[in-house]
Amino acid sequence: MKLEQFLNFSHIKIYQEDHSFKCTLDSILLANFVLNHYKRGTIIDLATGNIPIPLYLSGYLKQKIIAVELQDDICKLGKATIKYNHLEKQIELFSDDIKNLKSRFSQNSFDVVICNPPYFSVQNYYKISPTKTKSIARHELYFNMQDLIKISKYLLKDKGSLFLIYRSERLVELLTLLSNSHLEPKNIQMVYTNSKKKARLFLLEARLNGRKGCTVEPPLFIYNDNNQYTRKVKNMFGGDCYDSKKL
Repeated sequence: MKLEQFLNFSHIKIYQEDHSFKCTLDSILLANFVLNHYKRGTIIDLATGNIPIPLYLSGYLKQKIIAVELQDDICKLGKATIKYNHLEKQIELFSDDIKNLKSRFSQNSFDVVICNPPYFSVQNYYKISPTKTKSIARHELYFNMQDLIKISKYLLKDKGSLFLIYRSERLVELLTLLSNSHLEPKNIQMVYTNSKKKARLFLLEARLNGRKGCTVEPPLFIYNDNNQYTRKVKNMFGGDCYDSKKL
């Protein structure tokens, strides 16, 4: 377990594991997307890993954030991060399978559900990592897209928002499942490695029992032509403004 600086936030640290599990840029993209669209209310982050999304949001929001992580070893990293940064009153983290959350929470408990889920089904051609923590984080070994949509619908209040990041090849599959569950897509942003590549990921907000109509936002490019992070991505990495007035 290694303590490292969190992005450009000089006084915020995060515990990571170099050879098994570290937070990814995908989590930061999703956290920033949530922040751009968040309006109010209670928040739960599913499959939170070592809590990069709650940690990011805690700097800008006052609301309490519930975080759920299946793997005990990864959950320990998150708990150590919470303790180090004195965030016990704002972030509550526990280890559990998301399919068990009906026994912990009543229906319609949250205004916002967030998840950076396993991207790959176990049937596809992507090689499953021999490292257990990575394989569970990347592949649908313990829960799949259908499980995620089902528990999200249960947890969300009416008109509550589900925020996700997924691989672009699964967009149609996700939209179909959302539609069948009365989760109306409201905002979508495609994510590109650079301007010459096809979209690799997409960010999405869906609203339970929301009105029809979806905004497709301008594309997000990770790298510029010089293979450096674009200004938009760099701006997500924060800095001393982390302690500025919270919403």
